[in-house]
Amino acid sequence: SGQLQKAEQHLRRSVRADNRLADAYRVLGLTYMRRGKKKQARRALQRFVRLAPKHPVAGMIRNFIKTLK
Repeated sequence: SGQLQKAEQHLRRSVRADNRLADAYRVLGLTYMRRGKKKQARRALQRFVRLAPKHPVAGMIRNFIKTLK
């Protein structure tokens, strides 16, 4: 959808501006998943887990990553 594309563009700009924004990587990864971009989703979600391994949803995100292989 157009909204997902706009969200993706905004999030990509955000992580380019600051590559330590763990939550931006999480949302970007989930957005990629919704758009069927598995490779990009996996990379973004892996970055989220590396940045925030103890985040409350990190375990759930690790499970999402497993489904993207």
